[in-house]
Amino acid sequence: MQLRGVTGEIKWSYLPALVFGPWTLHTTPTGGSLEAEIVTSDAYRMTQSPLTVSVRMGRQSLAYPVEQWQVSGARVYVTVGPRITEA
Repeated sequence: MQLRGVTGEIKWSYLPALVFGPWTLHTTPTGGSLEAEIVTSDAYRMTQSPLTVSVRMGRQSLAYPVEQWQVSGARVYVTVGPRITEA
């Protein structure tokens, strides 16, 4: 499935490590990939773990664990694991 949105974040705990947008997320049952324009980033926080991608779809917030990430110019490419569900 392909999702698109205006803005999102990569977080270290509750702290924003990278703010991005617009973004495109391709999902599968086992994970997926995200591509987006970088708005702001914190180099130190991006080296910490675990990192989580957080995006909003309407009123719903979606979260995915970051498995790998790469920056190329002003774009970020992220490989994510399966969606994190809230208990």
